[in-house]
Amino acid sequence: MNGDEFRKAADAATASIVFDSRAVLDGVYAKNRRRTRGRRTMAAVPIAAALAVGGVTLPSIISPSSSETAVAAYRFDTTPADAPVVAEVDGIKLHYLPDGVAAEPISLERSPYFGGTSTSGCFEDACVSGLGVSVTRRPGLTLEEHVKVNWFGDPVETTVGGQPALANGVKADDAAGLVWSPEVGVVVEVHFGKGRAAELRKVVEAMSL
Repeated sequence: MNGDEFRKAADAATASIVFDSRAVLDGVYAKNRRRTRGRRTMAAVPIAAALAVGGVTLPSIISPSSSETAVAAYRFDTTPADAPVVAEVDGIKLHYLPDGVAAEPISLERSPYFGGTSTSGCFEDACVSGLGVSVTRRPGLTLEEHVKVNWFGDPVETTVGGQPALANGVKADDAAGLVWSPEVGVVVEVHFGKGRAAELRKVVEAMSL
C-alpha cells in the first residue's frame, strides 16, 4: 500500500471521528524519517491506522498519588545552578556523562511533531545501543498525549522529579529506557541500552531544564 492509499484508508476508517488524520499522519511520517534506534521499543503509531485494524489499548499514565511506583523514583532538576553543563539537547541540560561518552552528539536531528518539534540526540553508536536523548516540545503537550502516538513497550510505572513516568528495560531497581514530562509542553525520553540501567539513572538524575 503506497502513501496515498494509506491516507485514503485511514480517512475512511476515521470518518466519524473529529480529528485531523492528515496532520497526524504527516507528523508520524516525519517522525519515522529519523534514524531508527535498534534498542528502542517505542515506535510511532498512527492513531488512524490503529483504528483501522480494530484499535489498540493504550497505556494510561498514573499520578504519583494514585499508585505506588514499580521502579524507585528518579530525582530530576536538583543539580546546583552553577554546575557545569557537559551537553544539551533542545534545552535539556546534561551535567553528567559516563566515562567514554563524548559531550558532542554523534547526530542531532529535529523533526516536526503535531505543531511542535521533536529533537533526538545520539551520543553513542548512533543510538543503536548507546545513550540517546529525545526532547519533544509542543504547547500543552502531556505525557499521556505523547504515548498515544509513540508506543513505549513493556512500560513500568515510576516517577521522575515527582512527575509520572514510564520505564522499560528494567533490571533490579533501574531501567534502560525512561519517558516523562518535566513540565507541561515538554516530554523527555532517555535510552541507554541493555545492561547499563545504573548509568541511565546517573544521567537522568544529573539533568536539568
